[in-house]
Formats: sequence, structure tokens, C-alpha cells
Amino acid sequence: MEISVEEVLDLLKRWQSESALLRVVIRSEKFAADSAGVVLSSSSEELHLRLANTDSRFPLTRAKFRYAEPNGPSEYVRQLQLHWPDESICVLFERRLADAKILT
Repeated sequence: MEISVEEVLDLLKRWQSESALLRVVIRSEKFAADSAGVVLSSSSEELHLRLANTDSRFPLTRAKFRYAEPNGPSEYVRQLQLHWPDESICVLFERRLADAKILT
């Protein structure tokens, strides 16, 4: 389901405060990545993640957002999808607490 930027920021701030370990999948026409990550900061303009040992920033001003929870058994609790006009996508998967470890 589509969600507002305010709902996105609430979720990102919770993940940041909990140091939640996320699976981050990024896809664009010329690039793809799949990494563990944590939220370092977020605002209505930008999402700042730590992916492996690299800081990455994603613009949020032109993004559309979708939220989903698994229908059946899954190692993930929920997911947040960020879609941009150029058809790039970033999906953040929240792992179940038992599966999560702090990324350093």
C-alpha cells in the first residue's frame, strides 16, 4: 500500500533509534546491489544509510513510497519500498529481532 512521507519518516526514525539491521536491495537500469544496512538519519529530503562500510544517501523529494508486511512465514517483519521517476527502486526489509545483528 502507498504511504505518506510522514509515515515513512516515522518508520525510518524507529529503525534508526532501534539500530535495526535491514536488508537493502537497490535496483536501477544500470546498477543493482543487495546489502545489510542501518539508518543513520532521515528527513523529508534525504535518507542516509550505512551499507556494509559505506555511507549512502538517497533523495526522497521525488520518491513514492509503498509499505508491505509478509503474508506468510518470513525472516522479515515488514518492508518499505522507495520508487523514483527513473524507475530506480530501493527496498528496505526489516529483519525479525532474532535474526538482527548490529552492523559495525
